Amino acid sequence: MDLSVISYGENLNVTLGVIKEFREESVVFSLNGEEVVIPTSTNTLNRLKEMVEENEFALIPIHMETKTVILDFKIPEQGLAELVEGIDEPHLL
Repeated sequence: MDLSVISYGENLNVTLGVIKEFREESVVFSLNGEEVVIPTSTNTLNRLKEMVEENEFALIPIHMETKTVILDFKIPEQGLAELVEGIDEPHLL
């Protein structure tokens, strides 16, 4: 799933992915049905591990142009409305 977010004042197009595996200096994500390895810092790796402990299927934003994990972001109100649009429709439950 693609989404537009704001991170440190910059608009970024990201893809939401699910963590499949942690490695020593990277994380393997499932993005749109494909496995993608994203290099990460130790700090980011630890934050991601904490997130997975809380929610195994957390959707993590990945900026694909730079192959980086985006953890500090906000979703513009318009983007949030698009994200939740139709969430109560029976075929999505």
